[in-house]
Amino acid sequence: MSIPIRGIVVSSFLALLTAKSIAQSVSYPLDIGSRWGWARYLNTSSYPVEIERDTLLPNGHRYAIIPSYWSMPERWERTEGMRVYRYERGAGQEWLLFDFSKSPGDTINRSPYVVMLAARMDTLFGTTRQTWEFSVGGTPGGIDAGAGAGYIITDSIGLTDYSDWNSWLRVIGAIIGSRRYGTITNIASSPGETPTRIQLYQNYPNPFNPTTMIRYGLPARSHVTLSVFNTLGQQVATLANEVQEAGYHDVKFDASGLASGVYFYRLSAGEYVETKRLFLIR
Repeated sequence: MSIPIRGIVVSSFLALLTAKSIAQSVSYPLDIGSRWGWARYLNTSSYPVEIERDTLLPNGHRYAIIPSYWSMPERWERTEGMRVYRYERGAGQEWLLFDFSKSPGDTINRSPYVVMLAARMDTLFGTTRQTWEFSVGGTPGGIDAGAGAGYIITDSIGLTDYSDWNSWLRVIGAIIGSRRYGTITNIASSPGETPTRIQLYQNYPNPFNPTTMIRYGLPARSHVTLSVFNTLGQQVATLANEVQEAGYHDVKFDASGLASGVYFYRLSAGEYVETKRLFLIR
């Protein structure tokens, strides 16, 4: 069986919770150009996330780079046979994330602890598709064995639902190859939505060339300073320095006059200060 490097089609037997096992053709797309519109629970506007590049690491494997959005960090993932692996940059190694050959209740990985919770048929975007639910986290054999972050995978679309202690995110649109599902809008929030705390999000896209969007949320009217610095600590841009109303704010950063490399953007609002990295690649 032929396996593409970025995005797989696998055949397996998966046990349903309420029915006997059936043969399935499963697609977990990771091709460059794949795009998803992620929304927070009960929202109707979405944050577009697109795979714009991949990378070959010293372990000999190529990983699709999925940008961060809201509570989801940037992910580096690849497929091999009936499995999906994630590369942990901090540890410098990969670990098994999903295994579609398993059945509900099976342990996929023990460190971090990953278990398949369910395999079922669900309707999404007007079509009934095979879906799988995984828990990533918790303690093997413990009372919180299934209390980790929840991932729901939908055939041909990929990750379509994510939840943890901080948020519940869902896909309301996707573009996979030549197929379009649902609706993808620009970076937005539902009218009248107000954050519960100050938060600085990872810029999108990242890496970028030459423009990127930076989002932050303010729970109350505040004086905000948003600046960009190079690795020497020199300020290269001021994107905001004013009093702003509560809500979500999106600022475009144009780095046309800057050299390729690593930069940092810092948000200051009252006593809150946070800094994140961004990557400019020509």
